Amino acid sequence: QPQCQKIVPISKDEYCYKHPEQKLGHTLSYTQRFIIDVIFGKNGVRKTIIKYVGERGYCKKCSRSYSPATLRQFGKQQLYGYNYKAWIVFQRIQTQLPYEKIIETISEIIGDEGNWSYTHTFIKEFSEIYVETENLIIQNLLKSPFIHADETPLNIRGTTQYAWVFTDGKYVVFKLTE
Repeated sequence: QPQCQKIVPISKDEYCYKHPEQKLGHTLSYTQRFIIDVIFGKNGVRKTIIKYVGERGYCKKCSRSYSPATLRQFGKQQLYGYNYKAWIVFQRIQTQLPYEKIIETISEIIGDEGNWSYTHTFIKEFSEIYVETENLIIQNLLKSPFIHADETPLNIRGTTQYAWVFTDGKYVVFKLTE
């Protein structure tokens, strides 16, 4: 088991998520998840490991016990927290570091031997998280009496792609197209 810096107790769910009318009983069985995350401070960034612990609830209708919803939201394979993922996405998008350099930086700064394939996954995950925000920005742009647009061709693995920027001076949205 990894050495954790913080333990977060999670309450048992009150009702079964498959049978919303059925209250869950106590099991005295606990489940846990370890999440690697980072903490940003005025002097830099540091790694933290958080242990989430919660009692499983028992549903009489299902004859099954369930982990708390808060723990289920992590997914079975999730290992990294929101700040960790955001930091990696920032390094790739804002500073335009190559994947290999990001992993090297993570290894040097917080001692985590990550996998560069996670970087791509994190970017995709964040794009899905912020799709609603992007739609709100587009709605505001469309209300504007003017929109400035520009496109720049990029060579991505031998294929020409176009990076588009649309702005009204207040809102900005970027698009990548063939």
